[in-house]
Amino acid sequence: MKPLNDRILTLALAAVFLVSTYAIFGLGGAWLVFLVFFFIFRFWRTFFFALAFSVGGLIFIAPYNVIEILVKPVLCNAFMHDVSEAVFHCEDANKQFPAAYVTDEGGKPIWSWRVTALTKEYSALAEEYHPERPWNDPVNDNLCKAGLYDLHCPGALHTVFPTGTGYVVVIGPKTIWPGKEPTTRKEITDDPATTILFVEIADEIPHWTEPRDLSLDELCDPQNLAKTTAMFSIHEKFTPGLLYRPTKYANVAFANGSVKLLSADFLVKNLRALATRNGGEKVNLDDDPGLHWRTDPWWLEYVVQAIAAASGVGLIAVTVIKKRRRKDAA
Repeated sequence: MKPLNDRILTLALAAVFLVSTYAIFGLGGAWLVFLVFFFIFRFWRTFFFALAFSVGGLIFIAPYNVIEILVKPVLCNAFMHDVSEAVFHCEDANKQFPAAYVTDEGGKPIWSWRVTALTKEYSALAEEYHPERPWNDPVNDNLCKAGLYDLHCPGALHTVFPTGTGYVVVIGPKTIWPGKEPTTRKEITDDPATTILFVEIADEIPHWTEPRDLSLDELCDPQNLAKTTAMFSIHEKFTPGLLYRPTKYANVAFANGSVKLLSADFLVKNLRALATRNGGEKVNLDDDPGLHWRTDPWWLEYVVQAIAAASGVGLIAVTVIKKRRRKDAA
């Protein structure tokens, strides 16, 4: 093999290997693979330069990644658990869930379920609560201005105004929230682990005291599917490389007290089955394909992995041959 051809072949294999590993593992993964390669073949100067560059990059990038990938999802989950506990404590005290909304004598909704649940949980809020007047009446200003930090997720892709909330219930005759009439746990005959208590949304954020939530029939209307999917496209799942399709998802609180991440597509597809409390439907949350790294088409992942493996083996073979040639020449 001539030196020029040798160099061209090495560069070509290195380029293919870098691109394919970048597609699979992302920039960080591809960089780590090359660090290992430099170390194995004792390219010490290149290895130490790359290592120093990596450490410097981590100092600036790692704190942001830790917050975005680890801290915010944990806070989101914890906040939704707090609201779930408030709802269940209210149910324990009253032997029924809060109604989706409280109405005045004329049947007009004036308060949200969030107020009913949270004023039971927090005495300071209860002192500012005047249930005989609507949520936006001036007499309730102090309550309305109480921006609760745990009523929206810090990791959401939308910005919530201070007194707004991203947590809403799904209203419908067979859901846990039929309207002004409360329900009980005994009425939940479907699996509580797959029955929605409340969900997180991205658009049309209500004030936390406002009696405004989601209608199951409107959400499931075929004409509204694109809007519904966008509403549940709140967070973006971390993907390791460009090869994988990013997934948008939302947090969902269930009637057994758990909080799960569901992809927007899976949630919309199974929304009616998940929202009803006694419909008899069965949904396996593990069937959600959006919670796993995926490519489109499905076989693309395996093709790129084969290319990465072949180019990696070729690169190793060329490097070994070059080292032996130099040793023989010496």
